[in-house]
Amino acid sequence: MQQPNGQWTCPYCQKTFVQNSNFKNHVRTHSDERPFVCDICSIGFKERYHLKKHILFKHTNDMKETCKICGKSFKDSTAVRAHERIHSEARPYGCGLCGKTFKTSELHLKKHHLYRHTNEYPCECSICGKRFKDTSAVRLHERIHSDDRPFRCECGKSFKTNENLWGHK
Repeated sequence: MQQPNGQWTCPYCQKTFVQNSNFKNHVRTHSDERPFVCDICSIGFKERYHLKKHILFKHTNDMKETCKICGKSFKDSTAVRAHERIHSEARPYGCGLCGKTFKTSELHLKKHHLYRHTNEYPCECSICGKRFKDTSAVRLHERIHSDDRPFRCECGKSFKTNENLWGHK
């Protein structure tokens, strides 16, 4: 909502914005709204930037490399080699603490280490200060502070989480 000083304040977390467009993009992070839809495959995105990136990497014709197993196309040989690991049993990324291995990406290994082997909670609810290990957990938690109930049952009742909806069913 717009304040008398011309700034926009998020009704969920009270962050303020000078530009209305930045405010609208931010408010979307608190919801499941995805207004930017790919004309080719109908996947929705919260921000125009992510739609453009999706189209560039998923639907452009300048894909040079192809997976020999499933035919999916990629921009370069590094990307196709990384992708091809999903078709094999190779798990080159291993945790030095517990031995768990991953097929793809050091990012998965880093997330595993954060979630399983540390007591770090780097993400904080902007309303109550409760800490979480990732931003998606914070967004889910922040619904308890709002009236947002995006999960609806056929009977008309609505819920703040998908888990609550399934429990109801």
